Amino acid sequence: MLGYTREPAGLHIVMGLVMIVLVIGLGWVLPITLGVRLANKKNHSALWMLFGIHPVGGWIAFIVLACVTPRVRCINCGGFFGIHFRICPYCQTTFGNEEPGPVNPSPPLPQIPGQIEP
Repeated sequence: MLGYTREPAGLHIVMGLVMIVLVIGLGWVLPITLGVRLANKKNHSALWMLFGIHPVGGWIAFIVLACVTPRVRCINCGGFFGIHFRICPYCQTTFGNEEPGPVNPSPPLPQIPGQIEP
């Protein structure tokens, strides 16, 4: 047979192992790693990523952690609570002296010449 070269049998085995490592790395280890980092960043427990024992559970836990709001730690008692609280629900410590109000107040409307102000 002219022009026929046989590939080494070991190449197929190596390529198969590389594919298995990539699938395990991207499908199983990646959501666990990203989820632990995200949980620590948002002050949530990294134990949520124990759902990563099953690959689909790891992705679900990662998505849940990406959707939840960050938490704040109280400087007085150390309890965790949502960022929208002004008073710690555990020790009643007040945070911030400013009065609550609209986050982005709307600018005043332009006045039309000759219009009577209300």
